[in-house]
Amino acid sequence: MQEKCTSNKMILSRYLQKMFSGWGLSLKGFLYNNKGEWLLLIQIILLLVLLFPGYPLVELQITVYTISIFIGLAVLLIGILLSLKAALNLGPSFTPLPELKENSEIILDGSYKYFRHPLYRALIIISIGMSIYKLSLLHLVVTMLLSILLKKKAQKEEINLVKKFPEYKNYQLNTPAISSSIKYLDWRK
Repeated sequence: MQEKCTSNKMILSRYLQKMFSGWGLSLKGFLYNNKGEWLLLIQIILLLVLLFPGYPLVELQITVYTISIFIGLAVLLIGILLSLKAALNLGPSFTPLPELKENSEIILDGSYKYFRHPLYRALIIISIGMSIYKLSLLHLVVTMLLSILLKKKAQKEEINLVKKFPEYKNYQLNTPAISSSIKYLDWRK
């Protein structure tokens, strides 16, 4: 039993090592934005701002506040689970940059069957969850800014995906980008 557990840990370790390697991050890249490093940096900053206290601080009755906490946490948890699923679906092709890894493969199943950018969708859902949880206009504004940034990042990725995988063009035409219900987040032609 212990051998099987050790074997599974080794398999998971190798899988995660492949997934998180080959990103090509470097100080020079951050200085010159060679692979979209500035987009990644802004994304990280916006996600960190979500940890700030809410503004304006809202003094509401405990019932409304309690309900917002539970709804916010539920939405946040859904976003986290969706992001984990999307990242695992990408496997070794996963990268935080809009540039593709050299050995990347096109992924059209799992989370990617329904949306072209389910990881970005999940990040927006997480951000919405934090906005509800904190009842904060600041967090709502950060969610909007994050949506704009992730759309720009996704569009940059898609230029590279079409170049590397010609079949991506058909997928692009038939599959919603980040959200099918918000026109701004679905730029199919």
